[in-house]
Amino acid sequence: MDLSDLTSKPLPSLWGGSGSTPTHFTATVTGGVQQSQASQSSWNRSMASLQAASQALLEQQGGAFGGAAGVGGIGLRSRFKTAAAATGGGAANAGAPFTPHSSGAATSTTIKSIEELISEHEEGILQRLGQEFRDAIDKDVENEIDDYLESTWDRQHKQWLEDIGVGGGHHKMSREGSSNHVMSDSTNIRGGRSNTSATTVLSSGGHNTGGSRSSVWQQPQNRHNMNGVKLDPQLIQAHGQIVQDLPRFQPDEAAREFGRLVQRFLPTVANQPIFRGYATAWDWMGHVLQYQQQQQNDMISGSGQNMDTVDQAIGTLIHLCQLFKIETNRLVEAAVHAGQADLLQDTYKHPVAKACQAFTKLVFGSAKTTTTTDPWPVLYFCLRCGSGEGAFEVWQMSKSLIQISDTVSDSITQMLKGMEPWEKVVGPPQVPRAHRHIVADYLQSLEQQQHHPSGDGEDDDDGNNNFDNDEDTGENNSSAPPSVHQIGFLALLSGMGSLPIDNNARGFNTIEDFLFGRISSALLQRDPQEELANLGRSIQDYGANYFGDAESGGWSYAIPLLMTQQYSKALTHLVEEGSNLGLLQAAHLGLLMSSNWIPLTDLGQPNDEEEQDDLAASLLVAYAGRLLAEPTAGSLAAFEYLSLIPRRDRMRKEVATLIAKTRDLENLVGKLDPNGIRYGGYGLDRKFAKDEIVFILGDAAEMLLRDSHGDNEKMGAAAMCYMLAGRYDSVLRFLCDMLYPPNLCYDNNNNNNRSNFNDDNNTAMDEGALSRRHFWLDQTRKFHEHYLRMDKPTEVAKVLERSGKQNLIQTSHWLMELNVFFQHMRDSQFYEAWTVASRIQLLPVDRSDMHAKQDMYRSGLDETIKRSFPSFLVAVMECLYRQHAQTKQQQQHLMTQSHNNTGSSGVAFQRLVELQEYARLLVTFAGMLNIASDQLSQLEAKMV
Repeated sequence: MDLSDLTSKPLPSLWGGSGSTPTHFTATVTGGVQQSQASQSSWNRSMASLQAASQALLEQQGGAFGGAAGVGGIGLRSRFKTAAAATGGGAANAGAPFTPHSSGAATSTTIKSIEELISEHEEGILQRLGQEFRDAIDKDVENEIDDYLESTWDRQHKQWLEDIGVGGGHHKMSREGSSNHVMSDSTNIRGGRSNTSATTVLSSGGHNTGGSRSSVWQQPQNRHNMNGVKLDPQLIQAHGQIVQDLPRFQPDEAAREFGRLVQRFLPTVANQPIFRGYATAWDWMGHVLQYQQQQQNDMISGSGQNMDTVDQAIGTLIHLCQLFKIETNRLVEAAVHAGQADLLQDTYKHPVAKACQAFTKLVFGSAKTTTTTDPWPVLYFCLRCGSGEGAFEVWQMSKSLIQISDTVSDSITQMLKGMEPWEKVVGPPQVPRAHRHIVADYLQSLEQQQHHPSGDGEDDDDGNNNFDNDEDTGENNSSAPPSVHQIGFLALLSGMGSLPIDNNARGFNTIEDFLFGRISSALLQRDPQEELANLGRSIQDYGANYFGDAESGGWSYAIPLLMTQQYSKALTHLVEEGSNLGLLQAAHLGLLMSSNWIPLTDLGQPNDEEEQDDLAASLLVAYAGRLLAEPTAGSLAAFEYLSLIPRRDRMRKEVATLIAKTRDLENLVGKLDPNGIRYGGYGLDRKFAKDEIVFILGDAAEMLLRDSHGDNEKMGAAAMCYMLAGRYDSVLRFLCDMLYPPNLCYDNNNNNNRSNFNDDNNTAMDEGALSRRHFWLDQTRKFHEHYLRMDKPTEVAKVLERSGKQNLIQTSHWLMELNVFFQHMRDSQFYEAWTVASRIQLLPVDRSDMHAKQDMYRSGLDETIKRSFPSFLVAVMECLYRQHAQTKQQQQHLMTQSHNNTGSSGVAFQRLVELQEYARLLVTFAGMLNIASDQLSQLEAKMV
């Protein structure tokens, strides 16, 4: 639920964005048992609810306060009066061991005997003793209740402190333990390599104690099986809508829009860590992109170039400052609403300084909130919030009261005075090295004192430490070691040394604090990029298990990777660990990063622009493929994502693949009007230029053809892609290929009466092949009838004519006729076959036409027709032979029937002569074309 129980509006949390819900606890009483529920803060319990809990505990443990059920009749007489407390006595006392009679019950006119009087006297004594005993029980119970309420409040206050990060039992970041992963601080006070063996150990998370968190991303308990996570259709649609609207958003606005989307879904997913981490990532990206946009507006860096490493680091620092500031304000406001209005004071004017002072008082109590005692926590918290101005005000009011050398004091003053908020910093911060070294020397002396305390510091009457300071070095010679906040403040200010890590100190106990210290320090070094790269490599060296990446869907490791610019590793890790949901998250993060010139590589590794584009494309392609399986998404949603692939050539290729895979041409590409012109379609014209569309559809057609394996639907889709692209010549070429070789259906080996001829293209085919050939023959005929009519020219015919493709039209016509010719030959319809062969005019009519047909063959015929010519000549020769045999048989039959049929016999004889002459002409013509065929000669020789 929202934090509406604490404030009138939802408060932001460390998980990024407003309205998120950290885990809080409240007490409810059910059946006399106290339970914890995630509804409101544990410290925001009214005294009435505490009293109710106490009453329930008394009812549950009544025997401990006097035994028997009758204890319920004892009134709850404490300083907290309730209706329930006033209901003691009455019927409840009926079961008590001592029940006094009323005064009227003793009245009697009967004279009592000695025995009766003695009995009444004994009963009265017992009643008086019983009343005294009950009074004693009441007093004991009241004391027990008072003690219980006080102890309950103490426990609540302790829980409160643990919730804000103070107290024992925190597994956050520690210098202790035997972890195998140790991160060495690479920079000493002077910016060189460290001369000490001091190391910083990040805790590995594990089981959280005391209600604290190892990190804002980390809640490891039991590992989730992310492979079973299904994508919510509403989540898919909501992401898709933002993706469609990306052109109207500024980059940072798009990130925040995604963040708001995730916040809307958080209540429905029970605040799963995988969604909280996702929300944090968008909040982080919003800060990074907002800083980038500011730089571009100030003309510091131009668009179209990869975002600078330092700029990305500054954006991350802004995010980390905001996280800490929001959480600090949330806790202070919660405490104020819980009744601690005295936290807010008017000591400082700057809002951050005022908030940090209140937070310090909340954490430590009044002892550390005044400028006259210990200003270091307030100073550190101001810098941790990213406010140099707030720290400057605190320093100005407290520096005269701190026993420190004037040299160090002046350097701190100058550095704070010139410190700008990270949002206004341009490039690496420019801090005078002289001041940095002075502060660093002082810091080094404090760290030495921390490790080797010495001195005779004494407490004054007020309990404050008196410090003896060296005026030259500013060294603190007090016996009391410097506080962690003093060390942290000086480390952040100088950028030299290491930020302390303390499980029990707010601001020093989370991974976020560690990253803030290391990144801010890296920006102050001579080579910030190398320092940042070293930090990123060290995070990778820790590995996912070190960050307790058990049930977060990869986020407890991915967030540190993102913040240290290990983008490739972070996104691939999300996909590997988060399954479908991780893919959705990584794809959208990668999309917004790559589209805003954030390179999807790991800092410190070779920056290959093609490689980073490949990662962005791979994420989008994988997610688009997942959308194809979603009923509420499908091909249109997939197209929307594929059209956002950074590299244009890869984008065209993947869109073509989508078209070929889905064959959803009507929705993705469009339809054809009667003239063969494309219209409609979802987004090709919106996303691509006309020449790109032609390229995409051509690629899709080729993919379909390669994968067709004789499938008419796939081949038909390929032809339609060519048509929709306006590549009508490709359509005709495809149809020609479908009709080649024309003798496919003619298998003369199945007929023993035929001559046995064959060539490379004449292959026996099954019935399926014959059926496909008939299908494409019919399609080609319809194409000619609809688009290539001479009496009604269409756009298809005009385009083909303008592009000089008339020969292709004729070729397809010849292939249709040749297929019909061979079908007649297959069916032994020789006269019909001869009619077709004569009609297509590929062979000479007589000897005078031979040279013309020879010239046409050499220069006017398509290669498919030329390759078919040997088979065609042999088939025509066989057709002549079959006609010759039939005619000769008829002639002999007529001559044996009657001598009066001499005329008919003469006609038959003349026909035999013509067939023989034409057979000799074909042999001669074949020689002119350099087509050598023994079959021709053999068939011609049989015609005698």
